[in-house]
Amino acid sequence: MPSDLTRLERQVRHAYERGRMHWALLGAGLLFSLSSLGLGIAGRSWPFYLVALALSMLAGVYIWRGGDSGNALAPGLAVSLIPMALSATMLNCGASCSGSCMQHCISVCAVGSAAAGLMASFLVRKHPRKQRAWLLAIALVPASGLLGCPHIGYGELGGLIAGLLLAQLFMRLPPQTSS
Repeated sequence: MPSDLTRLERQVRHAYERGRMHWALLGAGLLFSLSSLGLGIAGRSWPFYLVALALSMLAGVYIWRGGDSGNALAPGLAVSLIPMALSATMLNCGASCSGSCMQHCISVCAVGSAAAGLMASFLVRKHPRKQRAWLLAIALVPASGLLGCPHIGYGELGGLIAGLLLAQLFMRLPPQTSS
């Protein structure tokens, strides 16, 4: 009897994991399809598709793991639209990005990701483990932000990271009390 129960438990666990994996693959595939469609319409080059693939795989892992990461997926994707939209709509540097254009790319990405980090801290403020949920949510921001940048490079990634660090500093400030 105990071996039958153990075998049944394993079968149930396997079926449960198979179902979670199915949903994760479906979600990641849907996100990659939508990203690819948008990138195709925008006429982006192949490195952008690699970033979209990385973002989709990360989202799939979040769905599969569930828990804090599953709860952080929707806020993370929502706030990651901020730097992506800012960089995609405000930057029109052309084929050669250097000098002032590169500086503009970095600042737009930094401002967008700082706004995303602050918005993520607002969205997860009631989560029981808000620091962990915030970190999981903002982990999506660099990949999504780089989808909007006309040139994928270390400068834009540096701007995104600087913005997120700035948001983390603001999140740690003690709340203001009115007297």
